[in-house]
Amino acid sequence: MPACAIRVRALSGAESCPTQVQFSRSERTNGQYINAGYSFIQGTNIPDNWNVSASAGTYWKVVKGLTLGMNVAAMHYNRNLSFFSLGQGGYFSPQKYYLASVPMSWFSRHHRFEYELRAALGVQYLSNDSSPFFPNQPLLSPGSFYQGSTNTGANYNASVRIGYRVAPHWYFEAFGTANNVKNFATQTIGFRLKYMLHRLPANTDLHVNAIPDWRGKQPLSVE
Repeated sequence: MPACAIRVRALSGAESCPTQVQFSRSERTNGQYINAGYSFIQGTNIPDNWNVSASAGTYWKVVKGLTLGMNVAAMHYNRNLSFFSLGQGGYFSPQKYYLASVPMSWFSRHHRFEYELRAALGVQYLSNDSSPFFPNQPLLSPGSFYQGSTNTGANYNASVRIGYRVAPHWYFEAFGTANNVKNFATQTIGFRLKYMLHRLPANTDLHVNAIPDWRGKQPLSVE
């Protein structure tokens, strides 16, 4: 039987107020998802900004543990505030961003040990408007702007996760990620040690990601 879900999420904070609507459908061998979001962004000594984004995709379970899919995404910010002079926000804020990618994931679990590999390769288009040096105080440097830019290039997003059930209540996990957007490239590595209040059965599958997230992470983004 197919499973469908609709999720609406609204968050508020001092820097941004995002709202996201997501629809997903999942069967035993395949699934589809689509989501759209809006954010209003505020900060100290920087102009207000807003953005809209959307993504959609489909995936198929080729064999047990192996999933392949297709994903498209788009994003728009009202202002380009990606620089670091007074009044700029220093966060990723393109006026046009489009991404098409082919993601895959491989998951395997044994008695105590499990691992997960995710990777997505694709092409991206990025366009930024010109932006004043001092958006809130243009008289400080009249007529001075950061140049706009456009770029089309390859995109990658990869992650690896390794988990081990140390004891009935303890679970150790190590992870690493790497992705890029234009000339931004980010890498992370880390580990977690989890303590479960209830005894963890030996056959528990801790792979709980219901909907694959292949959009990647925005460098210098506001959450």
